[in-house]
Amino acid sequence: MPESILKFNLTDIIQKTDSSFLNRPDKEKRNIETIIVFLSALSPWDQNIVKGLLANDYVEHNPAMPGSKTGFLKILDQSFSGISPNMINYDLKRIFADNDYVITHSHFKSLPGIDASKIDIFKINEDGKIMEHWDIMQEIPDSSLNNHTVFYLD
Repeated sequence: MPESILKFNLTDIIQKTDSSFLNRPDKEKRNIETIIVFLSALSPWDQNIVKGLLANDYVEHNPAMPGSKTGFLKILDQSFSGISPNMINYDLKRIFADNDYVITHSHFKSLPGIDASKIDIFKINEDGKIMEHWDIMQEIPDSSLNNHTVFYLD
């Protein structure tokens, strides 16, 4: 994995999200690394990396996005091309892997005004390509009925 393209520090992420990483099967390690590279390529936007990580028969399950690889890339390209990298921020809080699936929990910020807790679920095929994606976002409120954050119990 080319370290120069990673926005996330793999070691830091692994230490705070998955202490069992080194004991995981190689396939799960590869899948985790694939998703970290994918998220790193969103900002600054690198269509070539994202395109290379998506399976040709990629399926997007977010109803607000096109369902195919071509449509998904077109929307991302329109959304991310030419914008400043500081306009989109994925702060990866947790990453989990279970066989073909990788789940991330992130603090997602985007201009104008998106500040959310985001869960992404990715399914990875045997070739190490992302074949399916689901996501959900929860806006981070200014106040809460409890003292817990949406990320950690500190």
